[in-house]
Amino acid sequence: MQVLKAEEHTYLTGSVLRTLAQNRITTVLEFLQEDAGKLSILTKLTLPQVLAVRNDILNKYAAPLIKVGSLKTDTLQERKSLNTGILSLDAATGGGLPIGFITEVCGLADSGKTQLCLHLAIACAKSSENNVLYIDTKGDFSAVRVQKILDACGYSHKESRISSPPGSSSGKKEELPLEDILLPT
Repeated sequence: MQVLKAEEHTYLTGSVLRTLAQNRITTVLEFLQEDAGKLSILTKLTLPQVLAVRNDILNKYAAPLIKVGSLKTDTLQERKSLNTGILSLDAATGGGLPIGFITEVCGLADSGKTQLCLHLAIACAKSSENNVLYIDTKGDFSAVRVQKILDACGYSHKESRISSPPGSSSGKKEELPLEDILLPT
């Protein structure tokens, strides 16, 4: 923790710092957490002086304040998302899953969470140059299962370029309906 020093503010003289130390207030955090009225009584500083010291310390060490409205607007405008390839999921999430965030998938047993996550990992890997970190909390990851999904989509882990799904008449990638990928045939 950052030790409270005289350089933090002109009101923090040697005698004020000694008084604070005698009362076990030696760090910036302890100073900020202590009641301003108590600090005023201990240090013999006026309440406005204590508040001025606190304000200067906060300005020096705290993150800049951002208005929530502008943060939301900026975030929505700059938000990058991963198109999942599942039209209904992309519509429900406003264009796909946000990139750069952790997305947790929850649901009942056998509701398709693993299948969905494997599909999303494949969609992410094929649509970007980035790596995918797939965290398997159950310890039952199956590379065979991933290969089956890749085969169903017409992709191969051996190819450097991703080909179109089977049955595609054009050279463009096509989105397969979720039920074509997730349901066994």
